[in-house]
Amino acid sequence: MAKEVWTRAGNVFEALGFTRMEAANLDKKSELFIEIEKFARKMKKQQFSQKKILKILGMNNLEFRRINLGHIDLVTIERLEEICEKVRAYNRMNRKIRCKDTRRA
Repeated sequence: MAKEVWTRAGNVFEALGFTRMEAANLDKKSELFIEIEKFARKMKKQQFSQKKILKILGMNNLEFRRINLGHIDLVTIERLEEICEKVRAYNRMNRKIRCKDTRRA
């Protein structure tokens, strides 16, 4: 059985069979998830409690748990962007940890 070689670089979700629109949304969500998770991990390394991190991000325990577990379908892009905006605001004030700005012009 010959192996199929993927020569095209692109959206992994599209390669998995999602429509172009679904793949774009999943790709954007995954980028935002990763950035929020990086922020939370770095804050924990700096000895911030989960309660303090949730307050900074404006999240509740359920949302935080969904992000930590990678439940990408249970959180909207808009909500993830709101959370990332709070990360950016916190970073502007403290100039420590960055969250990529993924908004399209």
